[in-house]
Amino acid sequence: MVRIGVISDTHVRREFSSLPPEVFAAFDGVDHIIHCGDINRVEVLDELGAIAPFTAVFGNTDPYETALALQHQVTINLGGFHIGVTHGEGFSAAKRNALKRFRGMKLDILLYGHSHCPEQTMEQGVYCLNPGSATKPRCTTRGTVAILSLGETIESEIIHL
Repeated sequence: MVRIGVISDTHVRREFSSLPPEVFAAFDGVDHIIHCGDINRVEVLDELGAIAPFTAVFGNTDPYETALALQHQVTINLGGFHIGVTHGEGFSAAKRNALKRFRGMKLDILLYGHSHCPEQTMEQGVYCLNPGSATKPRCTTRGTVAILSLGETIESEIIHL
């Protein structure tokens, strides 16, 4: 079983010194972390890297220096599953637009953010997961992250911080 911490839309600004401590607790023991963009401070990647190896993409609010260090979308293979990672665009169409980015590619799982709303669905044969926002929730009262568990099946859990 491979356990992946999934986070997005952290929007960590200068006035915050780091991610909320609940993120570290939620990701304790994960094998990998994936950040779906809108990181805002590249130091967040150092914090995540202290927990586990990570993959990250940049989002629409990331500053130039963060965007230079990352790609807009990536595909990775973890636990034998093909995973597409992107930030997303268009609030109500974030998932649809993210799926379009990977059209024609073999994809088992799509991880995306942008809407700040956690969601777990199957679309076009692809398991789609948006972890919501760790610091600026829109559709919940508290920040959220997700744990993606890959074994014989795909399972995920939204964690309210």
